[in-house]
Amino acid sequence: MKSQKKDNDLRLIRNWVKNGVRPTWQEVSRYGTTIKGYWAQWSSLCLRDGLLHRKWESPDGVSAVYQLVLPKARIHQVLEELHNSPSGGHFGVTRTLARVRDRFYWVNCRRDVEEWDWDKLVPLFLLSYRSSQHESTTYTPSMLTSGREMKLPTDLILGRPLEENQERSLPEFVENLRERLNRIHRFASEKLKMHSDKMKQRLDTTSTEIAFKPGDAVWLYAPKRTKGKSPKLQSNWEGPYTIIKKINDLVYRIQLSPRSKPKVVHLERLARYTGHNPPDWFVVEDPPPRTEDSVIRDE
Repeated sequence: MKSQKKDNDLRLIRNWVKNGVRPTWQEVSRYGTTIKGYWAQWSSLCLRDGLLHRKWESPDGVSAVYQLVLPKARIHQVLEELHNSPSGGHFGVTRTLARVRDRFYWVNCRRDVEEWDWDKLVPLFLLSYRSSQHESTTYTPSMLTSGREMKLPTDLILGRPLEENQERSLPEFVENLRERLNRIHRFASEKLKMHSDKMKQRLDTTSTEIAFKPGDAVWLYAPKRTKGKSPKLQSNWEGPYTIIKKINDLVYRIQLSPRSKPKVVHLERLARYTGHNPPDWFVVEDPPPRTEDSVIRDE
C-alpha cells in the first residue's frame, strides 16, 4: 500500500480507478509511457483491499488471477536481482543470440554439420557482438562496460594507441577510468533518449487507432513453418476468428468456431476480416445496466 502511494504514476491511476471514471486520450497524452500503458489496460485494472491489481483471465474466461501492480522502481529492483542471479544472468542477450543463431548457423551448417557446431561459434559471435558499435548508443558494449575497446587482431598489427603506452600510476589510472565511464554513460543516455524520441515520433505519425468489438471477424497472425515448403508460399494468417470479448484496449478473446477453444491474443496479432461470408455463429449480448454497486471502490 505504501509503495503504491509513494509512486506518482500508480497514485494517479489508483485515483482514476477508485472514482470509476476513465480519462480521455487527450487528457492522458501529456503523461509518460507508464501512464499511457496503464490507461490502455483500464478494463483489466481494479482495486482489491485498497491495492491496485491487474486481472488476468484464462482463455475460456472461467477463471481469473489478480496480479498486484508493483511500482516502477520495485520492478527495476526485481529485474536487477534476477539479472544478477546465477539462473538469470545475461537474459537480455537471449533474443539477439537466438536471432543471430538462426541466421548465422544455418548458413554455415550447410557446409559441414559436424564441423560447424553452434557451441563452437558462440565465442566468435560474442566477440563480434561486444566489439560492434550500436546505432542507438554509438558505443560498443565493451566500451560501455569496461571503458575500453576490445583488442582485435588488427590491433596486434597496427600497435597500441600512443596514449595507452604512457605509464600512469594506479590512482591516476582509476580516476581517468572513472571520468571516462561517466562521460560515456552520460553521452549514451542522451543518445538513447534521442533515439527513443525519434522512434516515438515515427510511430505516432504512422500508427492508427484500431479497435474491435464483440462479434467482429478477424484474422490471427500465427506463422507456421512446414519442412520442405518455402516460407514465402505458406500463409501466416489463420481464420476468420470471431471477437468474443474485449478484455482491454490491447488484449482480446477470440474463437474460431463454437466448438473450438478460445484464445487470448494481443491486438498486434489481429487484422480485420473483410472477405465474404464472415462467421455469424456468435450472438452479441447487450451489456448489463451499470449501477453504483458495479463500481469498484477503495475502502
